[in-house]
Amino acid sequence: MQAATMEIRPISIAEMHEHAQALLVAHWQEVGQEKHRRVLSPDWTRYYEAEEKNVLLAIGAWVDGELAGYSLNFVAYNMHYSEVLSCQNDLLFVDEKHRRGSLGGRLIKATERAAKNCGAHEMLWHAKPDTVLNDGLPKLGYSVLDIIHCKEL
Repeated sequence: MQAATMEIRPISIAEMHEHAQALLVAHWQEVGQEKHRRVLSPDWTRYYEAEEKNVLLAIGAWVDGELAGYSLNFVAYNMHYSEVLSCQNDLLFVDEKHRRGSLGGRLIKATERAAKNCGAHEMLWHAKPDTVLNDGLPKLGYSVLDIIHCKEL
């Protein structure tokens, strides 16, 4: 049996738009909250605009030529600390069938390297409580910076 070929590389929003639909649905089904009002409907126009303005950092993880995961992030100076360039994760997902190996960790590390290469001073991740990501980030040297609470109005 031949080993799977894995590639982690920058991805354009056009590639994401073309190849990620099934992954986006699986992602939303797995970790989406308040689904009665948070219906999956990506604003592709704004993603394309962010890419055009060079404030979007998108990384794709490919296994045997198929998109198996993604990391989408926004790079911008912090509004309160104007000297701090932050890379803030918007989406991180690896298809369930590719989670047993190191793909998720490699995707996180690739995102960190790309953010650093963009000049970012810090990497910020959103993690849902009681997830592998939330449990794993401290092991990678991350600490809690903020906790977000939500109330429907």
